[in-house]
Amino acid sequence: MKFLFFLLFTLICNNKWSAQAIDCPLNFDNLADDICTIIQEGTYDFCSANDACHQVGLNHNLRVNLIGMNVTKIISQLKKSGSVYTSLNKLLRPDEGTRAGWRVGVPGQANFKTQGDEMDLWYYNQPEDKRDVVTAVIDGKLHDVAVGWFCYSALCEWAGLGSSLLIGSGTEMFSAEFPESLNDLFFTERQIIGCLEKTSAGTLIECAKICKLEYRCRSFNFNAKMSKCYMALYVDSLLSLGDKAQSESDWVRYARPNW
Repeated sequence: MKFLFFLLFTLICNNKWSAQAIDCPLNFDNLADDICTIIQEGTYDFCSANDACHQVGLNHNLRVNLIGMNVTKIISQLKKSGSVYTSLNKLLRPDEGTRAGWRVGVPGQANFKTQGDEMDLWYYNQPEDKRDVVTAVIDGKLHDVAVGWFCYSALCEWAGLGSSLLIGSGTEMFSAEFPESLNDLFFTERQIIGCLEKTSAGTLIECAKICKLEYRCRSFNFNAKMSKCYMALYVDSLLSLGDKAQSESDWVRYARPNW
């Protein structure tokens, strides 16, 4: 198993997240079980919906993400909220339209995936298309939708007490086989794209440092021959098909198990 350990010393203390009874921050709604949410109205695509939640967090000095499986606890209350994106996605392993294997963009849940038994969550015939790898709540039920549709608002949730915008200090492990081993790092459909931030780096360690210093970074892909460093933000993701022609065999991928 391939691991990369990156050590970053700062004066910032690590934060341990813990579930406690909480009061929601200003302008957030406490809908159930201490779930603090806020809807950003607009016509976003999936990545810009994540950006919108991130910006809400910056505005409030809070860690805020597009909602994950907490949507199961409040979905009955969303029938009148319009159509809203969630972070449930299959951007790491697109497959046939099944209810198992959906991952989330929620801090502390990097290894989570659905088991397919969330019967009350999905609309009766959903998911239905392996090219629709992200999700939105429409009329109070979950639907699979295309990642590039500028159609829906963003349902954001506060990551809770103990979460922070600060970068943790110390050693962090990056794994080439987390959350699972991948035979191919690229999408097979041209219309599927992840939320990638593309930059350059001279070495693997430099690329890891760039990811370490960006708390939105879930994983990174590095190409030494081309000095390319691509970060998958918010949710783990493959590379676009358009990047496949660029020295396909020279890419390596490392993810953050403790994100």
